[in-house]
Amino acid sequence: MAVQWHRTRSWLAGVLALVACPCHLPVSLPLLISLTAGTAFSIWLARNILLAGVLSTAVFAGGLALALKWSNQPDCPPTPTATQRSSPHAQVPD
Repeated sequence: MAVQWHRTRSWLAGVLALVACPCHLPVSLPLLISLTAGTAFSIWLARNILLAGVLSTAVFAGGLALALKWSNQPDCPPTPTATQRSSPHAQVPD
């Protein structure tokens, strides 16, 4: 179950980064404004386009960083080898 969660969370962070990518803003911002038309959020968004771009860039960078970090993590911790389990003071070869 934990392995599936590790894979899912890295994919979700990647999808979040893709959706929040600032290069999609010319399409996604008018769409978001029209979907929330008549609300205070829509008015705020229409008046603060630069702030929306900055927030979109921050969410994109955070989502991309998390996706890369989580995709490079191992699925489970490494298990000790047989010699490490049998002797706590095993000699390391030079």
